[in-house]
Amino acid sequence: MGRSSLVEICHWFIAQWVAEVPDDLAICEFDCRKSQCSFDDWSRCTLRISNTPKELVPLRRLADDLGKKQVA
Repeated sequence: MGRSSLVEICHWFIAQWVAEVPDDLAICEFDCRKSQCSFDDWSRCTLRISNTPKELVPLRRLADDLGKKQVA
């Protein structure tokens, strides 16, 4: 077995155990103590909202609007 084959096998094993986390969920995955959230908790989460990248601001506004409609 050549060195490149061994490297490919290592990459395959890593890919099986480690998944990439989307940017919009990274704060939840790595910085939150909760293991699960309801949609209501997630949509109102100040930690997530304050760390949302600028390109996801429309999604943040939609979550805010949904939260306001449920309260009203």
